[in-house]
Amino acid sequence: MERKTIPLTFLFLLLGVILVPTLVLGLNTVDTGYQLNRNSTLTITAQLNCRIVHNNSATLSFFVPTKTNTEWSYFRFLAPYPTINTEPCFGCNAYCPAGEGPLHSNCEDGCGGVCPPGCWSPLVCSPLTGTCEQPGSFCTPTHVCDLAYCGDNGCGATCGCKGAQVCINNACADACTPTHTCDGVYCGDDGCGMMCACNNVAEICSVHLCSVPFTEITCKSLLENDPGLLNQDGVYRINPDGNGEVEAYCDMTTDGGGWTLLFNLQTADDGIETWNATDFWLTIDRRGDTNDPWSRDYKSDAYSTLALDHKEMMVMVHNDGPRNQVFGKALYQSANGASGSLLTILNSGNNITLTGARSNLLDAKQAGKISDPQVYGDPFVQESQAIVLNDVRYGSGHGSPGGSSHNFVRFSTADGSADSHRTYGLGGSHDIECTCGHWGFDYEASVDASYCNVFRTGSNSHFQNYGGYTWCRGNTIEIDYAVFTR
Repeated sequence: MERKTIPLTFLFLLLGVILVPTLVLGLNTVDTGYQLNRNSTLTITAQLNCRIVHNNSATLSFFVPTKTNTEWSYFRFLAPYPTINTEPCFGCNAYCPAGEGPLHSNCEDGCGGVCPPGCWSPLVCSPLTGTCEQPGSFCTPTHVCDLAYCGDNGCGATCGCKGAQVCINNACADACTPTHTCDGVYCGDDGCGMMCACNNVAEICSVHLCSVPFTEITCKSLLENDPGLLNQDGVYRINPDGNGEVEAYCDMTTDGGGWTLLFNLQTADDGIETWNATDFWLTIDRRGDTNDPWSRDYKSDAYSTLALDHKEMMVMVHNDGPRNQVFGKALYQSANGASGSLLTILNSGNNITLTGARSNLLDAKQAGKISDPQVYGDPFVQESQAIVLNDVRYGSGHGSPGGSSHNFVRFSTADGSADSHRTYGLGGSHDIECTCGHWGFDYEASVDASYCNVFRTGSNSHFQNYGGYTWCRGNTIEIDYAVFTR
């Protein structure tokens, strides 16, 4: 018998016919799921539900799971990809069961509604399976996968974005290159809509930087943290406003210590800080040497950085220069509505009540005679009234109709500047009009004045007449003034 052979090419063709349909049929079944190619449509019947599925993507193909009712229901009702949409094969109510019963095989009508009469109580219709189930036995998504939302749908499934878009804060957006890195130091928008947070729960975001909330550091807080500093007067480093450390002179002795020096007027140096010395009273510049605040006029960094809100004040009257003899210390309670540093308050207006009435008087001599404060004390500390800033008072008289006097005082007590005929305080000017003409005087510190007989402090240069009259003179008393806060 003649033996016949089959060409190899024929065998390969035969195997191709058999294998290709087998592979296709092996994938596109209910048990295995279906391949949904790009720009294509499939009609799929699975788990007693028919659905027309459209893939509108020009680049992506998808796998459609159909093996179980749960995954097929999730896919057909929630359409987890933005480029996929589905529609019922036969119109609404196509899947509603013919009979009624406590458990419908399918309570979805195919169009997002519920088959009549719905589920018998207490069962409810599951949006994932489309069947009647016990309440709480299934997850209800909190988000719908659409072109806007991306991320977890609330039931563990992830909603993606189309094409080259990326998910930022659960929103699909075009790809972006961040301008900042979320590194625990930077906080705020990273430049692409992502908010960078601080890693440490104790930190706050301030001007896009994570930092521990600012704690004011003053002479008082230094002493509270280290009681061993009691009676150790001197220069310390403080941080009044959180913008960096500055040097400050601290009185760690008086009334328990913790006092920060704001300024000291040396009434015998070549600086004359009168009312018009705005470069001293109204500017931010520090004046003098913190290591020696007594030899010359001194204004500290704390003058412009340390907020006086709810703080005590102290006015100290001491001997000229080294502060080795004190004639009186007046203590005052916290500010009454004044807010900010002494510089801020002085720049905010006139007739500002800085404190309450004097709360305590320390190391003071007896009151009564002002010509010798070493024996009898000083009127400034003897007065019990509140401290007033930029006090401006008017009076009338001086021998003619329309005659007047006018006080200008940067730092005084309410009682001391209320009478326009009697003035004292720090950084002042006294202007007078009367029948004899117009005259007045400027002073750095005045102990007291009765119309014209002024008791001034320091050298004669610190008391300046103007208006052509030089006869208004008084006695000179060698004392200086220091102002503290805590």
